[in-house]
Amino acid sequence: MKSSQKVITSLALLLGLGFASLAHVQAQQAAAATSCNANVVTLTAVPPRLGDDYSIVLKPGETRQIEIEVRNPSDCPITIETFARDFIIADDGETPIGVDDDVSSKWSLANWLTMTPNTVVLKERGSATVLVNITVPEDALPGGRYAMILHRPASGSDTAQATGAKVTAQVGTLLYVVVDGELVENADVADFSFTDFNEFGPIDYSFTIQNGSSLHIRPETEITVKNMLGKEIAKIDPEQKNIFPDSERKFTGTWDTNWGFGRYTADLTGTYGNQGGTLSAQTAFWIIPVRIILAILLVFVLIIAVIVTTRRKYTKMLDIEAEKVRRLDEKLDEQNNAQPIAERTAKTDSESTPKV
Repeated sequence: MKSSQKVITSLALLLGLGFASLAHVQAQQAAAATSCNANVVTLTAVPPRLGDDYSIVLKPGETRQIEIEVRNPSDCPITIETFARDFIIADDGETPIGVDDDVSSKWSLANWLTMTPNTVVLKERGSATVLVNITVPEDALPGGRYAMILHRPASGSDTAQATGAKVTAQVGTLLYVVVDGELVENADVADFSFTDFNEFGPIDYSFTIQNGSSLHIRPETEITVKNMLGKEIAKIDPEQKNIFPDSERKFTGTWDTNWGFGRYTADLTGTYGNQGGTLSAQTAFWIIPVRIILAILLVFVLIIAVIVTTRRKYTKMLDIEAEKVRRLDEKLDEQNNAQPIAERTAKTDSESTPKV
């Protein structure tokens, strides 16, 4: 009897533990589902750019395979699809805008690309490698070719629908491919300028590089600043940026200086491409600390005013003293003229009578 009770007690205990474990697992799953439902998945593509350093140069008819990694940093699994898309550059010279597949361009690359796999499930905090095959047609013309390798939630994805997770935007890799051959490299500088008139620094500058080449370029530029005596006083290294063919890109920066005076000149020099192309431009600007100059002039004027006022007071004091002396002389003359005539005559006679 006691044995039966022990067995029943043990079974009840095991059942209780089982139910408790099941409830805990269900609670964890519910919490995870709630977290996923509230989560916004932000995919990451690595690298963000590939081939912009001219590392992918292919001949017509050649094929090459490259690897791109896509990462899911969230706690939600999601199924994504990978595809290629051509793009154009926005007016700012740097923002790629995807275009429809049927838009043809001499810079188009998307039709040369094949992705394997093109659909993949990314586990929570997981990643996957996508193989991209580049096949250059036999009749391809020399020059640059460009495309975006994009990743987005697969349409009808079970994992995405089950979790309710949302991908904020398409992410991808910009792919740069150069078809080898007789390449054209040509670029110019336009609108190079510093802020024309300045009281103090820092001083902003900007310039635009127009790329007429048959491939992208990444110019290395330097700005030399000289004072009005022609002495070099600063060197500036602007940021390096890629410029796509048949487009232009604006560069901006700041010369980090505080003081200056007079007219300054700035010389822009640079190199680009593989054929030793050069860039050059010049501009001029002024640094005049107007408020400091006005303050110095005001102090100078005040000093002159004090000196003039003091001199006037001193001159006036001398005039007053001279006037006092003149009046005293006049009084003495009046006193001398007022003495009696007899007194003067007697005095004269006594002075003229000989003594015995």
